Amino acid sequence: MIAKRKKGYQCEESDEIKGGVEMKATYMVLQINHEHCALRACDILEVVELDTMVQTKREELHVISWGAGSIPVIDPNRILSDRTHEPTVHSRVVIVEREGVKYGFLTEAVLDVISVDEECIDEPPVSAPRYVCGVVPSEGVRVLNPDAFLHKSLTDVFDSVYGIDLSSLEQGLVIQGVSLSGRDWLIEQTRLKTLNMVIYNVRARGEEDSYLMKELLQMHELIRHLQ
Repeated sequence: MIAKRKKGYQCEESDEIKGGVEMKATYMVLQINHEHCALRACDILEVVELDTMVQTKREELHVISWGAGSIPVIDPNRILSDRTHEPTVHSRVVIVEREGVKYGFLTEAVLDVISVDEECIDEPPVSAPRYVCGVVPSEGVRVLNPDAFLHKSLTDVFDSVYGIDLSSLEQGLVIQGVSLSGRDWLIEQTRLKTLNMVIYNVRARGEEDSYLMKELLQMHELIRHLQ
């Protein structure tokens, strides 16, 4: 089982406290169900564009090609409401890994990357949904616990999805992503590469407040100003 924190949740591979000093944590800011939520970067493998996605018999579960195979994708909008995600130029799939389970998280947008002192994360109010495990008042975002979306009825079918040929899902609804073009496409590609460099750095080096991390965060901020 994953050890739960009083506020937020803990990454499996990172030590948040070193030498008695609480370290800052890196979060990706996502838009889900029209809300801004933050997800720990150390739980993310990659942020990818929404290209071709096939909906399974379960409306909240999709499949996309990723790497050399395929991966299941959860649509949190469908789980949280009756609303199905409508692809836009901002739609992104966040590839998450928790307890060795890899899956995609369909988002309306990946907005930003932030570095937060864990002491600045407040406990969520009693009225908060169960997928919220903390609040960052300074950033106006709620910390997302991805485990809250992993219902057993979903994870039970994950194994049958990995490596499947998308063309074999004849009964599935094919959903096409919407792409940017021209200068906007080039800027977004650069931004995505920077985001994925941040993710790789966090997973490879931990939450160390390094010179490289500072440079990557500044680079992402500069790119955002071009959009």
